[in-house]
Amino acid sequence: ILCLLIINLYISVYNLRNSSKHDILGLTDTWHESLDSPSLLSAIPPGYTFLDLFRPPINPLSHKYSSYGGLCLIYKNSLSASFDSSFKCNSFECLFSKFKYFSYNFIVILIYRSPSGYVCNFIDDFYNLIEYVFSLFYYG
Repeated sequence: ILCLLIINLYISVYNLRNSSKHDILGLTDTWHESLDSPSLLSAIPPGYTFLDLFRPPINPLSHKYSSYGGLCLIYKNSLSASFDSSFKCNSFECLFSKFKYFSYNFIVILIYRSPSGYVCNFIDDFYNLIEYVFSLFYYG
């Protein structure tokens, strides 16, 4: 299964490489285990960089990782990006990032919710995320 996910990652990034129309590509359920994951690093095309959120080991001593999960935003080097770790929730993984392109500022939020998660918890957490985004615009 992991091999298929890596192949799908390469196909997605290959399509990105062959098209200059895409500035940002969001990937969910990446299964990468660290910032220096070889499968992730080798998939980043020239002229692009990335922000990611990986699932840490369940037990760091055993190096056992939780299955699935992991988020990655691949974006052109011409964009400036930062990861905002202020928002926390339990029902989904959220890569909340702030981008800047010349004088333009914008937010990109990449979300992955496990199909086995509780919908009511997701709705509550998603509502909190929307409130958080609005507070950023309102309070600066």
